[in-house]
Amino acid sequence: VASIQSLDGDIIDCVHISKQPGFDHPLLKNHTIQMQPSYHPGGMYHESNIAPHHITQTWHQNGKCPKNTIPIRRTKEEDVLRANSIKTYGKKMPQSIANLDSINKPVIPNISTGHQHAIASAQVDNCHGTRASFNLWKPTIARANDFSLTQLWITGGSYSGNDLNTIEAGWQVYPGLYRDRNTRLFIYWTRDAYQTTGCYNLHCSGFIQTDNQITLGGSISPTSTYGGAQYDIDILVWKV
Repeated sequence: VASIQSLDGDIIDCVHISKQPGFDHPLLKNHTIQMQPSYHPGGMYHESNIAPHHITQTWHQNGKCPKNTIPIRRTKEEDVLRANSIKTYGKKMPQSIANLDSINKPVIPNISTGHQHAIASAQVDNCHGTRASFNLWKPTIARANDFSLTQLWITGGSYSGNDLNTIEAGWQVYPGLYRDRNTRLFIYWTRDAYQTTGCYNLHCSGFIQTDNQITLGGSISPTSTYGGAQYDIDILVWKV
């Protein structure tokens, strides 16, 4: 419907909501889009006297997508060429992910190699969702293949059985995927421990988007500064 050139180099395409990639999945062939949740869970909004800082995306400076469309960050040829293969573009590699099966076991970190991470977790018998508030930063990434992120996971199953299924959301700085070192909003999913299913944002079928102002994979700002202003982003995932 329209295309918007972002100051960070992205091209944002405003695609009609019914033409988004998620509908390429055969199980969604006759899907009816639910534009609004049937309810909002308690605790969704802050009960604070502190005025929140407005978080925005860079492409908003040059325009907005019209009603009944969703903004999709355009995938360019050079984006795909940075990946090891077309098949792996936009996917996580299982060997590079924190092992959620061992999150309650002590870990002796090796700061020179591997995936360094810190995890807080809770095990719930009947999980209907979760909410997290993340401090926004723009960490320095020294090498092109490195990345840094903050995210939430909602998981079921296990790595050992290759039946781990997840819903993930947060922010990341990932030059290998986005070609720059900007802080970007992302989502992810898998249903087989990252072996063959799942991908970042809208790179494959799995999510249906309804909002016409938020670009998955788009740059977000402002970010926090050491000893200065602090900025947070709230992410809520729940089952309707």
